[in-house]
Amino acid sequence: MAKLGNPRFQPERLTEARDFVGMTKRHLASLAGLSEQSISNYERGVSNPQDDVIDRLSGSLHVKREFLLTPAWPEKDDHIFWRTMRSDTAQSQRRTGVLLRWIKESIHTLEEYIELPEYRIPTLNFPNWKRLSDEDIEHAAEFVRSAWGFGRHPVPDVTLAFENAGIPVVAFSAENRKQAGFMHRSEKLGRPIVGVNLFEQSLARQRFSLAHELGHVLLHESVTLTETRTPEINKRIEQQAHRFAGAFLFPRAAFEKEIYDYSLEEFAALKRSWGISIMAQVVRARDLGMISEDQTFDLFRKATRKGYRRPLGEPWDAELPLEEPRLLRRCVEVIDQEGGDLLADFLSDYTLPAFAMSDILKHPLTMPEREIEDNVITLRPRSIGTRT
Repeated sequence: MAKLGNPRFQPERLTEARDFVGMTKRHLASLAGLSEQSISNYERGVSNPQDDVIDRLSGSLHVKREFLLTPAWPEKDDHIFWRTMRSDTAQSQRRTGVLLRWIKESIHTLEEYIELPEYRIPTLNFPNWKRLSDEDIEHAAEFVRSAWGFGRHPVPDVTLAFENAGIPVVAFSAENRKQAGFMHRSEKLGRPIVGVNLFEQSLARQRFSLAHELGHVLLHESVTLTETRTPEINKRIEQQAHRFAGAFLFPRAAFEKEIYDYSLEEFAALKRSWGISIMAQVVRARDLGMISEDQTFDLFRKATRKGYRRPLGEPWDAELPLEEPRLLRRCVEVIDQEGGDLLADFLSDYTLPAFAMSDILKHPLTMPEREIEDNVITLRPRSIGTRT
């Protein structure tokens, strides 16, 4: 028996919109004047809503009607490397998971208009991640630094380095410090996507999160979904990414050359030039065998007393501006600046919620208001002294 209602309705879109705003089925049903069971049936594909109900659903969720009628992004994205995954909430991950799907869909739509930078990442002939040694990880960081032209010098802008290599970076704000970021490898787009949470974020922590995700890109292509969901195995994976991040931001040769005194003051002096936190430098010194576990513990204890381990607690955390992604913003700017009907065509193809994506793309995702010529009445020229 055929289902009643609009056959174009896409159940997954309703779930996406509800998960993104964190709305329960009961709350949505109340706003739309429906039963909770009806919402459940729509999301499970048991029944399709009538056109007037689609209008009420889209209005309640602040999405375009067409959004609920457009097929969702087809690629599964359950294999995501979550930064601090063990302590992240399920609701927070669901919301960010929806955002990730919308970002991939946005990139796909943009690529119909704009040619993105080619994805180019060095190929590492290293063993399976399970057999990686600390020395392997150090060499991996040195290899990619050399390939990207940084050598033994500080990386001036990690975000720009990613985007120049064809890796889109997305800055989002989730009011959850436990979710620092994510990395997802999209087979359909042929490139990874990296996200970083800006909530209570310092420049040094942002850069470390990005370098951490780059470690996943380079070292963990063979990691399985089951392995990321096994706490003991995931802990080891995260430790490898941590080691890589420290080595990428402050390479061993430069670190050993620049460090003269293993003190918080010494690490603070190097923080601004290398863009790596004081605490990350303490861990780096321990990892390289430059200080003992007892010295590490003592430095951590002193840092705690100074408040360095609190959000934005280190010197300059509140003053130094964060790095800004440019790639996706510039894509939309090129379309917008082209003029003519190109922006209108793009916005017609783009059905994703503007309230969620305008901040990501740095564009209102609406057509600009056209100025109406107000000087439409002019005097007819006439000869002086002539009257009729």
